[in-house]
Amino acid sequence: LEGVADGSMVEATFATVNATTMESISVTRTTQLLVMADAKDVDTSLFECINGASLVYDGRLVVNGAFHTNDPAIYAGGTLA
Repeated sequence: LEGVADGSMVEATFATVNATTMESISVTRTTQLLVMADAKDVDTSLFECINGASLVYDGRLVVNGAFHTNDPAIYAGGTLA
């Protein structure tokens, strides 16, 4: 995950490798809010935020291959996803 702050917007690039094809995948999005978590232990307030947004969390934030959560306006990546 790389990001560059520009005023109130953040441009973030998420990168991963498809485990089946070993193809590198990257997606860049511009957003007003970027939440980053690195620990395996999720903070209670972060969990409540995820849960309050009705996002699917099963020990990790559930995303598809394009980093979409179950909310089409919310993307996720990194050790939390």
